[in-house]
Amino acid sequence: MLNSLHSLHSNYIFKRIFLQHPEEQNMTYLEHLQHALSYGVKAFGCSLAFIVHGFIPCLFEKTGSVMLEHLNDRLNGTRLNSESDVNDGSGTSGSGTSGSGTSGSGINESDMHNKKIT
Repeated sequence: MLNSLHSLHSNYIFKRIFLQHPEEQNMTYLEHLQHALSYGVKAFGCSLAFIVHGFIPCLFEKTGSVMLEHLNDRLNGTRLNSESDVNDGSGTSGSGTSGSGTSGSGINESDMHNKKIT
């Protein structure tokens, strides 16, 4: 009986730590890992460009800023797509952003900057 309770508790802990958040994002653990690592690697590259530029100002004069803008656009597109899934209930992702500064669901991009990135 005690082994059974311990096993249930261990299974709950495992699911809570490794599976709950990815499932909330409609991803498998490996998909979430790949997604998060892709942002981390890009952010690390951006950081390196800023660090090198700090020491040697003639290098990477615009690289860090451009990389940061691209990363920000990518984050906003991801967040807008996930928000449109929740808001319109269709289960399909929007196209990201349109020229008007809103996603297909009418969410204003500037409002998304205040949302927590998950």
